[in-house]
Amino acid sequence: MAKVTVMDWERRVHFTDGRFVKVLPPGRHRYNGRRSSLLTVDMRQRSTLVPGQELLTADGITVKVSVLVVWHVTDPHAFLTASAGAEYDLYNATQLAVRDAVAATAFDDVL
Repeated sequence: MAKVTVMDWERRVHFTDGRFVKVLPPGRHRYNGRRSSLLTVDMRQRSTLVPGQELLTADGITVKVSVLVVWHVTDPHAFLTASAGAEYDLYNATQLAVRDAVAATAFDDVL
């Protein structure tokens, strides 16, 4: 048996023989070191900057928009298994949402 300590700001996702077992909360845990693997997920708040992009407003005026996204992981298992690059997907989704929002808004309302 192997032992691991999970810190307050992280969770460990426990897999045995390649199958999900459970998410380990903070504290000390035992697991089968030969058959299991533990993946660490940082649960602390993070920020992602989407740098300036030139977009057209609904009335055809070009504006340069930058966005700072503040986020944190709520489901460690889904964060690891739902996407090969969850942070990259978040970046792209934010970029598309900003484009759609600006394109649907008049210049005066954007300001």
